[in-house]
Amino acid sequence: MKLDIPRARILIIVVLATLQIADVLSTNFNLDHGAFELNPLVEHLMVVLGAAWWLPKAGIMALLAAGARRVSFRALSTAAAIYTCIVVNNISQTLS
Repeated sequence: MKLDIPRARILIIVVLATLQIADVLSTNFNLDHGAFELNPLVEHLMVVLGAAWWLPKAGIMALLAAGARRVSFRALSTAAAIYTCIVVNNISQTLS
């Protein structure tokens, strides 16, 4: 069976959007419980934007979804794998 790339792209975009939401929620939860942000760019957004720090992430996700056909399948898959690791790390911090 051959992989249906257009449908797989849609699935990866949905997965990435879900992972972004999970990242924001788990990051906020961890920050509320004494953790700190390791990514200096995101930390800067948190200082400048306060509770709305996630808006640039949402904007990037919207641009990615809109231009998904122009982004290589491999790049989308890699981004999903990276964000899976980030969310798993956040959840592991929550549970420890």
